[in-house]
Amino acid sequence: MFNSRYERYELEPLLRSRRDFVKEITYQAIYVAPALPPPGRDILKSPEIKKYYEHWGKKGDIGLVLVHYPSEQPVGGAFVRLYPKDKAGYGFVSEKIPELNIALLPDHRGKGQGSRLLTALLDELRKAGFPGVSLSVDRQNPAMKLYEKLGFVVVKEEGNPTMLLQFS
Repeated sequence: MFNSRYERYELEPLLRSRRDFVKEITYQAIYVAPALPPPGRDILKSPEIKKYYEHWGKKGDIGLVLVHYPSEQPVGGAFVRLYPKDKAGYGFVSEKIPELNIALLPDHRGKGQGSRLLTALLDELRKAGFPGVSLSVDRQNPAMKLYEKLGFVVVKEEGNPTMLLQFS
């Protein structure tokens, strides 16, 4: 056991070498209501989900990983990817607006690190010149309050709402 006084979280670029973790974040980002069991990991093989993590690190992929110290383990990640209209993700708005995926491992939620992670990624996207970022979110997901606080607005209501944050 380590002394929690020395516990800290650091943000690092989400590199191609962390492809397996991108897959894990994709799984962890699937919202499940508290009373329901999580989906089996076979869901990661479906084309609708696989497109979020497969071949991570290609041109246009941008992300950050949250690393816990002293364990040096990745515990969260936020990343975006551009999709063509014919391969649109759940939160697709435009071929010029990347779609966001964000999650923390369950033991590391509720400590303010998700807000920190998302805010840092949004800063990176602004610097990269993107006009905005989008995502699909279940209305019951508590993270929806964070998205609204950061300026995301609902732009589509087909199934789960699609939210968009436009950069000025």
